[in-house]
This record gives sequence, structure tokens and C-alpha cells, in this order.
Amino acid sequence: MRVELAGREMVAASPEDWRDIRVEVAREPLVADHVDLPPMPCVNVVAVLAGRSRYQERDPHGPWDAALDLRPGSVFVTGPLRPAVLRWQSLTPRPVEAVSVDLDLGYLHRRAQEADLDPARIEIVDRSGIQDDLLAQLGATLRMAAATARPVDRLLAEGLAATLAAHLLRDYSSTRLRDRRGEDRLPLHAVRRVRAYVEEHLADPLGLEVLAQVAGVSLFHFVRGFHASTGDTPAQFVAQRRMARAARLLVRSDLSVLEVALAVGYGSPSRFGARFRRQYGLTPSAFRRLEATRPQEPESSRKS
Repeated sequence: MRVELAGREMVAASPEDWRDIRVEVAREPLVADHVDLPPMPCVNVVAVLAGRSRYQERDPHGPWDAALDLRPGSVFVTGPLRPAVLRWQSLTPRPVEAVSVDLDLGYLHRRAQEADLDPARIEIVDRSGIQDDLLAQLGATLRMAAATARPVDRLLAEGLAATLAAHLLRDYSSTRLRDRRGEDRLPLHAVRRVRAYVEEHLADPLGLEVLAQVAGVSLFHFVRGFHASTGDTPAQFVAQRRMARAARLLVRSDLSVLEVALAVGYGSPSRFGARFRRQYGLTPSAFRRLEATRPQEPESSRKS
């Protein structure tokens, strides 16, 4: 992370002689109500290594985005010169440990030129709380290299920086996304409106026509633009948010599985159960039993 924060415990940091990439590993405070993330001339990747927390972010002058439940493997990608405001609360007594990787923008542009991409058209698509096995593994390996900081670890870091740059250009560059799919991104305010609407109407039918109207664009532009902006299709996003709400209801309420299914827009318990199992690897009942054995989050952080 790019800011000083009371209560943060630094675990490891990359040596100054590492070129093009900076790595910090820290255990975060259990609670942070307002953290200003300043704009920086680099691409920042954060991977959660341990712990779980409820996390929110927003633009400096905008409303809070929907809350995310972070766990080991959750990943953030933030493009250069993009400020944000963050807040979080740990869901367990164990603090979140995360690795933060800053990749030099000039280095990314040089790698883009090698791939016949125009650096002037490169824009990294921000992603928050996603699952990306490669980024999570890169983060864990860079954590190890920063902790030992031997001469050979600098060589390892240089190789990992090249891999990270290639992955960002391939999967998180709007230029690459347009080249592959011919899609234009939606305005940020339109994406935020859609996200907020979905959170408020998870029990209701959420057809593409309705969401396009919320975004204020045509159906054709919405389907293409939402995917380009977020990396998810509208259907994938809605399903993910329904499953996240369902998981919270299973843990925090006494609703039956059928009632939870109805509360998140599923009229068929079997269809709900199949989708939940694909998301979490457990049936809803098994998930509830497992979570009942875990420490519960403080009452003050419980929000629907």
C-alpha cells in the first residue's frame, strides 16, 4: 500500500536496488475507517495472503462501492494516477496480511512496445477483490523474495516483473480488450449506478434491459461496455453479488436455505444450490455449518 497508516506492521520490503518493481508486505490494522490512497505513477497490484476482512472503496468525491468480503487470494489491480478512499474491518481476530506490488509505468510501456502495443493507448482496467491465481502466486513469490532479499532474489524479481507486465497487458489492459473484442468502456458513473442498483435489487429480476436503462445506454452498448469496464459480463456480476449476499444471509440470519434463495432472486432451490456450490465449493447447508465454527465479525460491521 502506498500510504503510512497507524497500526500497520511492516513484514518485508524490497531492497532499493530492485529496478522497476517495488514490493511491500504488511499486516494491516483490524479496523480502518478512512484511508486516502494518493495517485501514483505506477500500476499497483495487491494480493491478500492471510486473514479476512470486509472492505469498501470509493472515488474521493463519490459514494462507497458495494462491500467486498476479502480472503486469501483476493487481488486488486489499480492503474496509475487513480486516487481512492478505502475502509475495512477485519472479520477475524487475525489481521489481514497483504503484499503490495508497484510496477513502474515506464517499464510497463517498454514491455507494451515489445508486444506491438501503443503505450499512449494503454489503460489498465481497475479490478477490486477478484480471484486471479497467477497474480496471487506472483504476489506470494515476490513476498518471499523481498523477505530474503538475496542477490539471486533480485534476478527472480526482474523475471517476475516481466511476467506481471505481460499478464497486465494481456488481461487488464483496455487497449488489449478493445483489440480483441471491439468494446468501449462505460463511463465510471454508469458502472457505479449499475453496481448500486444490483445491490439494492438482488431479490428482483435483473434483466439486461433494466440494467442498460440504469446505465443510461443502449442494450448493445451496455453488454459490450460493461464487460470492457469490469472484465465480467452483466450476468456474471449479478450472479457473484447474489452469491455474496446469500453467503452473508446463511451466516448471519436464521433464514432457511429456501428463504435465502428467494432473497437473492432464485425461485428454484436446486438452481440456487448448484450455483452456490460452483461459487464456494460447498452446498449452502454445508457452508452454513462450516461458517458457524469460525469466529464471528463484530456486530458494528454487520451490514446488509
